[in-house]
Amino acid sequence: MLFELKYEREGKAEYYWKIGIAMRAGNNAKTYPKDAKSLFPDLYEKQPTASIPDWLKDDYEKKINQQIVRR
Repeated sequence: MLFELKYEREGKAEYYWKIGIAMRAGNNAKTYPKDAKSLFPDLYEKQPTASIPDWLKDDYEKKINQQIVRR
């Protein structure tokens, strides 16, 4: 129970910290970020920079299609 309470407090602290950052960004910046992803990039997954080769993509699609049961 103490473990859960500790991480709940830490989660709330981070939540209020993020709100404070957003308010500060809105008050002090000339332009406010257009979306939450640009305001809080650490909350979102990073997009892969390398592209998947075509032969690997085709092989993956073929395996997925074999697993799908068509009715």
